[in-house]
Amino acid sequence: MTSLFNLLESYGLTSKLSAKLYQSGVRDDSNTDVFVDTKSGIFFLNKTVDDDTKYVKSGWMDDNKVYRSKDSSEKIMDTNRRQDVFRWLYLEKNILDFGCGDGTFLKAVSPFTKSAVGVELNQEQRLLLAKKNIDVFETAGELEPLSLDTVFLFHSFHYLTKPDKVLKALHNALRPDGHIVIEVPNANDFLLQGLNSQKFREFTFSSEAMIMHNRQSIEKFMFFSGFDILLIKDIQRYGISNHIQWMVDGRPGGHKSIYNNIFDSSVDEAYANALCKAGFGDTLICIGQKLP
Repeated sequence: MTSLFNLLESYGLTSKLSAKLYQSGVRDDSNTDVFVDTKSGIFFLNKTVDDDTKYVKSGWMDDNKVYRSKDSSEKIMDTNRRQDVFRWLYLEKNILDFGCGDGTFLKAVSPFTKSAVGVELNQEQRLLLAKKNIDVFETAGELEPLSLDTVFLFHSFHYLTKPDKVLKALHNALRPDGHIVIEVPNANDFLLQGLNSQKFREFTFSSEAMIMHNRQSIEKFMFFSGFDILLIKDIQRYGISNHIQWMVDGRPGGHKSIYNNIFDSSVDEAYANALCKAGFGDTLICIGQKLP
């Protein structure tokens, strides 16, 4: 078994009896299989990653060109939402964006912080960020102890090959009573658990996303890393038009298709609320606080 499996087993999130093959191959690697734990409900890969060379050179989600583009509507909506919802966690605070990518969030909130730095493994992105006068580190181990008030991990935590070690490093960098915010795809996503969309399964699992978390796994990682959970909840980032396109055409992008012209924002809001109330949101948000 892999080191990731051993970690998940030590946290009570899987076992040799409860782990079952869910999907043979992922979208970018036919030799990487996806397993599901029939008790905890998480998904994870069967692979061992010895180093992060691939990420250093290409970066996470490098194939997701739409989201990474400057004019991405998804990126703009996410940044605006995070600015609004997490204002109390960055206003006049010393913050870190872990896996900061091109620094979109940092650039948006840095005028309102005491200090704003990033951690980004990708070498090319770090060089670009330096040209924009954004302080960025390669790893969490380089951070000064007790220097941060809030750490943000926006859709980066599930890519970590050694999430326990990263969380411990972030815990060390946080001041007493400091906060951590984790935003990840939800293993209980309605497209997976409600509609059981084969096309979505083929699209969503990749060789870089090591774990697809649910509430239980996030709670375990927080507990074993020395954080108290203040909040954990579902949100729905994509609307009903996106789900319709998956059901009808078996592909993403419904929020930019003809289906998006049929429904107004009130329908999207009602649909999102219904999904989240049932625990089927596409994204989980957790806010934790450092324990002594």
